[in-house]
Amino acid sequence: YTALTGHAPFEARHRPELFRRIRSARYPAPPGLSGPARALIALMLQREPAARP
Repeated sequence: YTALTGHAPFEARHRPELFRRIRSARYPAPPGLSGPARALIALMLQREPAARP
């Protein structure tokens, strides 16, 4: 995500909020990326580690 967008997928001012966002596995859809790039990001940011490539 960061390599393709220049930003982290999860950001927060305080650590507990950051961890909550990471656990939710919800992140902003990166604008301007191709469908395959978005699909790869979605696979890599799966909530369950076993579901990641």
